[in-house]
Amino acid sequence: MNKAHYRNIFKEIIEMSNNQNAREFIRSCRQEYVPYPCKREEKFKDLLYSQFSGYLNEFSFIYGAINEKLNDKPLMGRLINSIEIDESSHERILSSNLKQLKQLIFSYVKVEDLEEGYYNQMYQWLEAFAALITSINTLVQEQLLSAVKPLNTSMSKLDTEYGKRVRNAFETWTQIELYMEGTVEFRDQFRLLSQHEMHNNDKTLVYSKIGYCLNKLVQNTDHLMVSLNEIGRKLACWRKLLDRIEKQENYN
Repeated sequence: MNKAHYRNIFKEIIEMSNNQNAREFIRSCRQEYVPYPCKREEKFKDLLYSQFSGYLNEFSFIYGAINEKLNDKPLMGRLINSIEIDESSHERILSSNLKQLKQLIFSYVKVEDLEEGYYNQMYQWLEAFAALITSINTLVQEQLLSAVKPLNTSMSKLDTEYGKRVRNAFETWTQIELYMEGTVEFRDQFRLLSQHEMHNNDKTLVYSKIGYCLNKLVQNTDHLMVSLNEIGRKLACWRKLLDRIEKQENYN
């Protein structure tokens, strides 16, 4: 065979390694041969660690090496801070803003008969938006955080739930991204309402106050979206790291 033929074969192998189905096929074809009995074995994901000599507690060094290899600890630390501090604080501010605005609108719905339908509709939008923000915060602070936080701790034993935690993290983020799309739609609608309130010269000072609160709501929503997008950026960096490690596993 000539060199061009070998290059084509090598190219096909590289393309297979980048394909998820091919990765599963490669794993299924692996076989293990142990030349003689070992003192201790631990299985982690697709890896089997065998100890043939030395002290049993030496496995703790392996756990630390695995943790360092799979998780960029500085990156994971920044990700957790983005969840626990940034997203949490922006969500509290936005929720407070929503509560204030709902109380203001509700108080004038009862006395402004001519505008009752308009402000009732606005109040219903705010109720739906508040429920959406609560759902996002629950997904971020409970499900996503519970999936990634244990991965940033020192390992005293192999985490057999590692693969499940990783899947949960990215599945939760996919759901959060869908909710973020709905958040953007609400934000754009509230921006239009704010412009309507602020530029309607026939309104009284009360309605200008509603316009001001709507404008603050839009700004606080933008701040929350920035923090969520930053979480998404860090998760994308982590996914690239895991994909790179998986390609190395397939190659080895």
